[in-house]
Amino acid sequence: MESEINLEIIQNKVLFEKIHFQKDLFFELFTEIGNEFPQNMLIKIHPASKGSKVSQGSNLEKCPYQVLDLIRDFDNKNGFNIRVLNWWGHGLYMIVQVGKANHNLEAINKNLLLNNFYLSQHIRPFDYLQIFESSVLLDSENHKTHSKAIDVLITFKKIEISKTASVKKEILFLLHQLLDI
Repeated sequence: MESEINLEIIQNKVLFEKIHFQKDLFFELFTEIGNEFPQNMLIKIHPASKGSKVSQGSNLEKCPYQVLDLIRDFDNKNGFNIRVLNWWGHGLYMIVQVGKANHNLEAINKNLLLNNFYLSQHIRPFDYLQIFESSVLLDSENHKTHSKAIDVLITFKKIEISKTASVKKEILFLLHQLLDI
């Protein structure tokens, strides 16, 4: 198959500067938010916490992304992680992964219910298309059924993007709700 080089795109310096600016904006935003949750705070919430981390990449299902992870314990049985994912072309999401043997599961679940998170029916924690497509609004019944069937609970909420300040405010609000602080 022979493809045509699209000079209109590859020579559009302004387009790439705008993209770079937006990527930097989210990286800085996630760094600011992560800095509001120091390790000494996170370890009180989850003793196995590995802190926060901001990362980014250019090819998640062919789209760039930025990620903020808080707590970063990915153990399927006892773990706990909160991920904020800005996935270009798909949206901004908060994804909560918690092991069904986690000692704070009930409190976390209560906060997820109060904030209208969706329960993924998919079991692979980083297969985002499947997570977002195979979901139902979390309720106490489907949580119980799901918890019996698998080791890890994966929930998410899509965050509407408007202005930077309101996005930061919404993310911080949800994080404070989920971490019960």
